[in-house]
Amino acid sequence: MSGQRGDWTSALWQLLFRVLSPLPAGNALASLALEVQARLVKSALCSQGYPRLALAQLPEDGSQGSRELLLALSWLLARGPVPEQMLAQARVPLGDEMTVCQCEALASPG
Repeated sequence: MSGQRGDWTSALWQLLFRVLSPLPAGNALASLALEVQARLVKSALCSQGYPRLALAQLPEDGSQGSRELLLALSWLLARGPVPEQMLAQARVPLGDEMTVCQCEALASPG
């Protein structure tokens, strides 16, 4: 049972990391160890004025703190347009062009 709880807590640390570290997919920082992600989450929340000291006292191994992490996520959602920021990061910027396959040109002899 505690393994499942740890999995949820680890997932919450990773979610907060993604919310607080707007990185493009495939970025090397996205594959950081959970302990490093947890330290960065704590630092980012502290710098943004997160008011609860209990977060700073959580172990960084992802084993505890799901309640505190949910409170932190709720606090972030209440402060600003987090979903909109995440969607903006994931979209293709205007003006980008995608290559279109020109099958007829490839199929013609010569």
